[in-house]
Amino acid sequence: MPSDEESSKRIVTARDDRPLAYWLSGPGLDSSVGHGYFVVYGQLVGMLADTIDPDFSILPKMELWDSQTLRLNQERVEGYYWRSPIRLPAVGMRAIYEGQARFIQLQFLDGAHAKPLSCAEWREEGYLSGIYVEAFDSFLALSASEWPERLDDSLVALFLLICDLAINPTRGIPLDIENFADFIRDVDVGVRFTLLCQAVAELPHLKQAIVDYSKSEYISVSQELTALVGYDHPIKGLQAVHEWLDKAPGLPKLMDEHKVFGYGLTNLPLRVFLSHFVALYRDKLDHPEFFCWAGIYMSGQRAMVDSQELWLRHLSLFGDRGDRGGVFPRQWPNRSEEAVKKTFNQFYGNMALYDLTRQWILIDGPFVSDFSWLYGHFDQARAEAWGNEVFKKVYGITLDKFEIVQ
Repeated sequence: MPSDEESSKRIVTARDDRPLAYWLSGPGLDSSVGHGYFVVYGQLVGMLADTIDPDFSILPKMELWDSQTLRLNQERVEGYYWRSPIRLPAVGMRAIYEGQARFIQLQFLDGAHAKPLSCAEWREEGYLSGIYVEAFDSFLALSASEWPERLDDSLVALFLLICDLAINPTRGIPLDIENFADFIRDVDVGVRFTLLCQAVAELPHLKQAIVDYSKSEYISVSQELTALVGYDHPIKGLQAVHEWLDKAPGLPKLMDEHKVFGYGLTNLPLRVFLSHFVALYRDKLDHPEFFCWAGIYMSGQRAMVDSQELWLRHLSLFGDRGDRGGVFPRQWPNRSEEAVKKTFNQFYGNMALYDLTRQWILIDGPFVSDFSWLYGHFDQARAEAWGNEVFKKVYGITLDKFEIVQ
């Protein structure tokens, strides 16, 4: 694994030439990036344990996390103390997600065209600009590459593989932390993306390595990239989650709920997300190539027998519509319409509860029941009545009973 000094050399300044370091405000241990990550991961592991693994038989045991965080702070390890410099990655998480989605989409559209368009033609159509190409432009700069002529170029396939590796860290969840000082570089999506892109400059043969979009290419190219940077191979993380199915005592019941889309009410949003996460990793272990290059397979440019079935199993939980705003239940194969609607109502009832609770704790003034994003035809009176209902079920009081204290 590269040393801290070697790691810092791999991370570049932001595109606006800001310095590598800028200062956090506020004293104390809780004002560092590393501590923030440990808090987030600690909370998440705790919630997962409460849901499927109360004895931590398969989840990382966190006894050492607090003491290690304190040690890093006291030893003034970069990233773990107040006023520690922050190394800015070349690009942020949002741009990586948007870039991944856009290039998968365009590869799919290319396959639907009688004659695929060139990258220049897609750019003229307005599809390759702004945040949708920020990550790809950074990838090209960091890997010492030039824009390809077509979207089925091996370079685009490599970019999508790096996106996949960047947004799927393994340490903290599902694998335990081994080197606590490396935790930021192990889990920060922008840092992972930056280091993996820079690795391509040291392994230039990888720019032409992906031709068939195959599982073997996914595995072999990932092996070279992760070995150079010091990350786990993605298959290791997928296998770890797959082992949960046999070893996590609460997971069989949860996956039964996933099968019928009917969930227990305790921590329902977490149960929904976790069950779909496990289902995704279960299928991705068998077909990592599909989930990395879905546009290629869904458009028929590469054949996979069950690609349509895989796609349908992992659609977004709920959907929007092009003709009006709002969020709507979607039809699912092998799941009853009644179960889907019930889970939809319970899931978004929790979203309303979270929002109102956040307002109660953090925001001055009266409650605002603005759920226009959820309804196709928004009615304020109906929204307020619904907010009151979900709030009272948990706290035993309605919103209008609160008194504003000046």
